[in-house]
Amino acid sequence: MALYRAIYDGPPRSYQRKRTPKKWIVIHCTQNTASAANEASYAKRRTDSVSSHYYVDNREIVQSLDTDYVAFHVGSITGNLHGISYEITGLIQWSRSRWLSSVAWDLLATQIRRDCAEHGIIPRLLTTAEIRAGKTGIITHNQARLAWGGTDHTDPGPNFPMDHLLALLTKEDRVSAKELWGYRIPPEAGVAQSYPDIRSDGYRASTWVQYGYRWARRAAERASELLAGQAAILSKLDGADDGATRQAIREELDRHRAALLAEMREDLDELAELVRRRDTGELTAEQVVDELARRLSGGGDDD
Repeated sequence: MALYRAIYDGPPRSYQRKRTPKKWIVIHCTQNTASAANEASYAKRRTDSVSSHYYVDNREIVQSLDTDYVAFHVGSITGNLHGISYEITGLIQWSRSRWLSSVAWDLLATQIRRDCAEHGIIPRLLTTAEIRAGKTGIITHNQARLAWGGTDHTDPGPNFPMDHLLALLTKEDRVSAKELWGYRIPPEAGVAQSYPDIRSDGYRASTWVQYGYRWARRAAERASELLAGQAAILSKLDGADDGATRQAIREELDRHRAALLAEMREDLDELAELVRRRDTGELTAEQVVDELARRLSGGGDDD
C-alpha cells in the first residue's frame, strides 16, 4: 500500500477500496484558499462523493487516501481508476506569480517523485492525445476533461506554472527504494479504527519482507545487466592476440561474478530465514520489522 504516515489524515468519506494500477498524477486546484488540513478534514464529511489522494497549500501537504485506492476526482471512470489526485489550494484565475508564492513546491515535488517511483509513473507532461493513448505521466484536471469528458472543470487554470513543477520533479535523482520503504511503513495500529485495512500484527512485518524481496529482485536485475556487460567485454577480447592478458581478464571477471552471485544468494537466504522464523513464531512481527529496518539501513551482520 502507498500510505505515508507522516502526512496521512484520512480516509475521505467517499472512495473505492479497490487497488488499481496508477498511470497519471492529476493536478487540480480547489478553487478556494482553505488550508490543506481543512480540505482533508472536509473530505471526511462531504456528501458530494468527491475525494482526493492529497491536498497541498503553501505550508504543507496532507494525504487523504492511500494512493493504491480510487479517489473520485475527475468525473470519468478511467481517470478515477488510474489517476493519483493532487488538489492544490488556490484559484483558477490566479496569476503565475501568485501561484509561485502560494504553494509548498518542494513538498509537492518530493511527494510526486515518491508516487512516481512507487507506481512507475514517468514525470513528464502529457498531451491530450498521449493521455488517450494510455501513456503515463503528469496531467491536469482540464486535460482529463478533454481526454475523457465527464466534467466541465478546467483547473488548475492557464497560469499554473506547470513548467516550474516539472523542473522540480526532474532536477533531482529518482527516489531510492530505501527512501520509499522508509516512508511507506504502514501507520501504527491506532489508525485501524478509521482505516480498517491496517492491521496491528504481522502486517508491518510482511510489508517489510515484501519490500526486502523487491530489493533483492532489483539487485538481481542489476547484476544480470552487469554480467551481460561482462559477457560483451569477453566476446570482444576473444579476438585479441595477447592470450595471457585475455586469460587474466577472464579469470578476474569470473571471480567477480562468483562473488556477486554469492552475495545475492546470501541476501535472499537471510530474507527467507526471517520469513520462516516469523511463520514459526520464533520472531514477533515487531522483531522482523526491526531486523529488516536495520539491514536495509546498512546495519551490521546477524549475531
